[in-house]
Amino acid sequence: MKGRQGPGTGAVQRLVRQARTRLELTLDDLSAQSGVDRRTIINIEQGNSAGSATTRRRLERALRMTEHVLDDVEQGPNPEAITLDQIMDAHPVVALSDAELIWELTNRLQARNTEIEQLRARIAELES
Repeated sequence: MKGRQGPGTGAVQRLVRQARTRLELTLDDLSAQSGVDRRTIINIEQGNSAGSATTRRRLERALRMTEHVLDDVEQGPNPEAITLDQIMDAHPVVALSDAELIWELTNRLQARNTEIEQLRARIAELES
């Protein structure tokens, strides 16, 4: 697939760039984290190539995407209609770092505890 330009190449290009931007990674950061040459990433982001299968796996890991999601987008029936939000909505945990996930779960638990305490207070009020 390296060097190949098909209908899904533009979608891969767009999604890689959007994910890199969302994660606030520079080209050098993404290159270091993925082990993919900076020039290769530039070629993908410019739509010159969708990258090889190995390259896409490395980018997916570095961009916190589910493995093979770029293949699915590239080979899907309407690749240009796929958005980064759809991919992240389908796989929300991959978009979060461990620290972000812990923070999110902690906040949800605190909110749930507040709701429980309010319900207990309401029950006590009704029982008296």
